[in-house]
Amino acid sequence: MKYNCKHCGKEFYDRPCKINRRKSCSYECRAFVRTCASIEERLWKKVIKTDSCWIFNGATNGRRYGIIFNKDTKKPVRVHRISWEIHFGSIPIGMYVCHKCDNPLCVNPKHLFLGTQLDNMRDMIAKGRGRKLAKYYGRS
Repeated sequence: MKYNCKHCGKEFYDRPCKINRRKSCSYECRAFVRTCASIEERLWKKVIKTDSCWIFNGATNGRRYGIIFNKDTKKPVRVHRISWEIHFGSIPIGMYVCHKCDNPLCVNPKHLFLGTQLDNMRDMIAKGRGRKLAKYYGRS
């Protein structure tokens, strides 16, 4: 079958198998595409925008939060934190990026807010989650 290279646009032939299909015409183009895409480009490729939430449709960690591997630090980063930094700038040390919508895969900047661990726990309790913690965080 005939395909177009994702980097240079050159046509090339490959096997019809969808699983093993190449996306680049050569090793050089494949290496370029893999190393040059910024974390922001990789994030927006995997986001599905709906009327309210913008859902990340990529890898998740064990706690249902979307993650993307940061090539600079060689560590996974939660995608809602990346979205915050893209739209509002850096996150102060010790601050959390919390969700108003309670959807851990949402990256809509209108649904995110900065807060401390205590703010996050109080928000969780106010929304009726974490009833066991209510006595520790000020809900009677």
